[in-house]
Amino acid sequence: MVEILVALASPTDRPADTDFAAYWRDCCAPGGLDVGHARFVRLVASAYARPTALVAHLRKPLGAVLRLARSADPEQRLDFQEHVMPMGDFLATWAVEAAVHHLDLTLELPDAPPPVPASLAVARDTLDALLGRPVPVAWDDATYALKGSGRVALTGTERDALGALAERFPLFG
Repeated sequence: MVEILVALASPTDRPADTDFAAYWRDCCAPGGLDVGHARFVRLVASAYARPTALVAHLRKPLGAVLRLARSADPEQRLDFQEHVMPMGDFLATWAVEAAVHHLDLTLELPDAPPPVPASLAVARDTLDALLGRPVPVAWDDATYALKGSGRVALTGTERDALGALAERFPLFG
């Protein structure tokens, strides 16, 4: 959340050097486990006795992010993680991040509400851009997000249907 707030408060006139898809190639290559970040997330999550306490803690900063994003100049470019991104691309990366992590949290909870459909549509667009074409398998958006991010492994049948494209999965980690 802090990263989003910092970026929204870091406009720049420099030209963009990445977009919504290239960002994932640079930051989250498959197999590139960031142990420090994983440990940080685990420690922060363990600081709360109940998930509702974490949600309550995040409610105010998330509200600030939403207000800033809604009022942002769509033509603005932002300085983010040593890159410059157009506003729309920046927001798209966070929509994908939110959708995928929502799926992470609810994968084993069949009655949990799904991510917002628009965020899953952005995830599909991002994965297709990383793949270089629309995926030739009839997955719904949530399944594609799970398979494309490596949260769920491809089946043998899916590997056969994807052909040579299967070797590129996961498309980001």
